[in-house]
Amino acid sequence: SSTSSSTSSSSSISSSTSSSSSTSSSSSTSTSTSTTITLFKVLNNGWVRFDGTDYKIFGEDDKLTWPDALIDCFAQDADLASISNVEEYDFMGEYLTLYSELKEFWFGGVFEGENHTLAWVDATPVDLSFSPFKENEPNNFRGRESCLMVNARDADGIPLNKWEDFRCSRLRAYVCKRPAQYTTSTSTSTSQSTSSSSSSSTSTSTSTSTSTTSSSSTSTSTSTSTTELENLLVGWSFELPDVGAESFVASEADGWVVTVDAAGVAGVYAPTTAEYTSGTVPDGDQVLFLRATGTFAEQTFQLAAGTLYLSYFLGQRLDLPFATTRVSITLASNESEVLWVQDYDGNSTVAGEFTWFDYAMDVPSEWNGMDATLRFRSLEAAGQCNVDAVSITIMRDATTITTTSTTTTTTVTATTATTTTTTSTTTTSTTSTTTAMPNPVPNWSFEAQELVDKSFIPLVEAWDIDTGKAGVFNVSQAPSSYSTGPPNGDNVLYLFQVASVSVVPAWTPTAGQQYTLTCFVGNRADEEFSTATVVLETATSATLLASTTLTESEVPGGAFLQVILPFSVSTQTLADEGVRVILSSTESVGQANVDSVSIIEGFVFP
Repeated sequence: SSTSSSTSSSSSISSSTSSSSSTSSSSSTSTSTSTTITLFKVLNNGWVRFDGTDYKIFGEDDKLTWPDALIDCFAQDADLASISNVEEYDFMGEYLTLYSELKEFWFGGVFEGENHTLAWVDATPVDLSFSPFKENEPNNFRGRESCLMVNARDADGIPLNKWEDFRCSRLRAYVCKRPAQYTTSTSTSTSQSTSSSSSSSTSTSTSTSTSTTSSSSTSTSTSTSTTELENLLVGWSFELPDVGAESFVASEADGWVVTVDAAGVAGVYAPTTAEYTSGTVPDGDQVLFLRATGTFAEQTFQLAAGTLYLSYFLGQRLDLPFATTRVSITLASNESEVLWVQDYDGNSTVAGEFTWFDYAMDVPSEWNGMDATLRFRSLEAAGQCNVDAVSITIMRDATTITTTSTTTTTTVTATTATTTTTTSTTTTSTTSTTTAMPNPVPNWSFEAQELVDKSFIPLVEAWDIDTGKAGVFNVSQAPSSYSTGPPNGDNVLYLFQVASVSVVPAWTPTAGQQYTLTCFVGNRADEEFSTATVVLETATSATLLASTTLTESEVPGGAFLQVILPFSVSTQTLADEGVRVILSSTESVGQANVDSVSIIEGFVFP
């Protein structure tokens, strides 16, 4: 907004036999306010936008089962499509027939319970007022139809747009849906001006003239922008156009600096079933390989103050031992300044498979804007390590910058006329940048208590121990418990036999917004495992939002398994209650460990 005001006056007096007087004044005030909102499409390659949501058809060439389609939508930062109202239903009918010749598509609906009731996997409220089903559908034919399929056309290719339940194992194309990524700019301006003038004159023998002018202006502007987290790395999936007849390219990886010693070799290669059980890799067709001591691949990226998320897959071939490998992040200008480091040996991975690792760490504010190096280094002369799908994203801290400047100029001239001019200008500019929300879970990595001379304590800062025996366990004090250490820091939560802890974060979700609860559940190699449950519910009415149960057969001994629970809250009344996270163990023997409990806006993918 801006406001300006100016006033001027003048008078003249002189001696004379005659006199005259004249006075005039005028005043005007003008006020205007304008607000402009500009919306921009971001990362919409191949996506179609309708009413603040993006949609895209997948699987026209490579159709998938319903569960695999859901997973692939997750990989697009999206979900299988849901339909919330008749407007979206009508749009979808037009979209499918305009953009595809296919007849049938998977959508994100499942049929649950004895009544075979439709529910959307993204928690969208179900509205069937526009009668979307085909005649005599859903019918759960032979009790095997649990997934929602949309018939865009009938058998003759005529547009139809009707739904039915169908067997989830069938291969179909599918539609993914995600919230549109917006950059919003808002500006408001207000101006007001007032002016008046007065003059009088009288004849006299003496002449004196005085003129005074003053003006002031104040301007304030505020802008807010929201940006999407993106992978900061180049060539993160190690895909080269041609790996040749030998199925590998030595000393090369797009976006990476590959260094080898005299006996070493590194580069990109395309695995087969001879090296990996499934014959597939986490992303694309190719992976990084490192062989021999001193061999490494590295890439430099720019740090920002906030929380850095690092993830990657490490693979152990069937035909070769795993070469101990070190992964580190250091300052590019000084390798002794280490942000994070982790070593992996043959016990960290499974032969013939890729294992996913995920970490979160705080970037010191003094490192903001500095270059850092991510490095994968082989530490053994024998064997090989494979790497794929490396990701670094940074959830930047919100920043506010305020600048104020004031300038005053005064000029006085001593003559028969005195002129005084005063100008004052004040400008205030505020810029606020909002990024993805910080993790609201307190003591999320259980590092609030420092365990120096003991391996555990029977309390958990910021969490309530509701039943049984629970506390914080320092993994480094018991190295036989986990071969690679915990996902974050040194400490983890322990739940002994039958026990439960809970926390209510100081946070209120937004109704309808997609979130993800994620944590790591660990099975000690030196202890039996007590079946673990992870529950998320509203804080007051205990309305269930998400839950899962993990048994000993699902969590490898000496390792942590990541739990990913997408959720949303259907109404703002429920959202205003807040949420409660409950972690429990349920067996009369053993224990379960938990680490890195986070609530993140949007989706998290393994």
